Amino acid sequence: MTNPNLIHALYIGHVWPEPHSSAGGYRTLGLVNAFLENKFELSFCCAAATNEHSFALNQLGVKCYDIELNNNSFDLLLKKIKPDIIIFDRFMTEEQYAWRVDKVIPSAVKILDTVDLHFLRRARQIEHKKQLLNDQQKITSEIKQLNLQSEDSIREIASILRCDLSLIISSFEYQLLIKKFNIDSKLLVYCPFMLTSDDNKSNNNFEQRQNFIQIGNFIHAPNWDALLWTKKHIWPLIRRQLKSAECHIYGAYSTNKVEQLHDEKNGFFIKGRAYNLNELMKRYRINLAPLRFGAGIKGKIADGYINGLPNITTPIGAEGMCDKHHWGGIIADTTESFANAAIDLYQDKDHWLQAQQNGFKCIESIHNEKKIQKVFIEKVTTIFDNLKAHRQSNFLGTMLNYHFHQRTKYLSRWIEEKNKNQMD
Repeated sequence: MTNPNLIHALYIGHVWPEPHSSAGGYRTLGLVNAFLENKFELSFCCAAATNEHSFALNQLGVKCYDIELNNNSFDLLLKKIKPDIIIFDRFMTEEQYAWRVDKVIPSAVKILDTVDLHFLRRARQIEHKKQLLNDQQKITSEIKQLNLQSEDSIREIASILRCDLSLIISSFEYQLLIKKFNIDSKLLVYCPFMLTSDDNKSNNNFEQRQNFIQIGNFIHAPNWDALLWTKKHIWPLIRRQLKSAECHIYGAYSTNKVEQLHDEKNGFFIKGRAYNLNELMKRYRINLAPLRFGAGIKGKIADGYINGLPNITTPIGAEGMCDKHHWGGIIADTTESFANAAIDLYQDKDHWLQAQQNGFKCIESIHNEKKIQKVFIEKVTTIFDNLKAHRQSNFLGTMLNYHFHQRTKYLSRWIEEKNKNQMD
């Protein structure tokens, strides 16, 4: 196997990672740590602006660069730092930059981090809107009624085929790509959250924990929908039975429409951004995750497991997270069953303690940081060592690269020239 000390990886971010704002940011930081802990040299570049919540990657020893879309300066950066591996954060990033990578350093291994399958999430969102119009309330993770032959799926699947390796965060999505879209498994690696469970697994303080917590940044459509569902339908049923209980909502990027849901009289509190999530979660008894559409796996549930916090969620929330027969909480698929499950688990100490232990086991069995890192790094270095043969066995990827890059290259250059003329 190649010595990782000689390998330089460049991560092209869709945004600068904010691990305290979203599961996506936490996911990115996990990959960054995987490369660094295995002695890769790592650089990170992004066209988006940083903000006060952006993680200070340079403090980890990561070299950081600001880049521009549709600008030749990115080509010059590639020539300067000469990375051996390129990681694209989401398929849109691959669409924007991959042709430049192939032009400047065609020998670089191209890795796509899907984060989640965007086309699946969007298809479910469309189907969810149809169900609401037809007054259907049952939540399901089945795909048979979804339109997966969309522009979104064509773009994302094509991006997967063009890359040498794609990181798939959910076991459900891994199987979907292989069985539904006939993607060769050699182009994929199952790479969920890399987590370490809380060392204090005996901290089963049922009596000391009170109230309900719900988490999720508010600009993510599934989280906004979950918040509305909780406020309008689920929480009134819970509050009717648990009259002194409170529901505390945490999330980044709150807006006026979010703040307007604050309702102290009925025990519903909009708390805003959570700065110390681990300590915060240890105060609560139940983690509410009422997701009616979405994809990938759920950081809010994994964070709860780490901190001994059982959850009530839907089949969408549970997808790809763990064995549903040993779930760290309760899975419910309607408004009434969700509220009843929350009420029951809130009051049933024995069930709650078992759910807590199931959550710890889920982290150890599925999200074990060292095991996932080992599989991931071995897959990357194997492809790096055998790149020519790997690409020769992926004819569809070669064909798609050829045709896509011709179109994307000239569009990007047209935009670049247009921007130059506007500046003159």
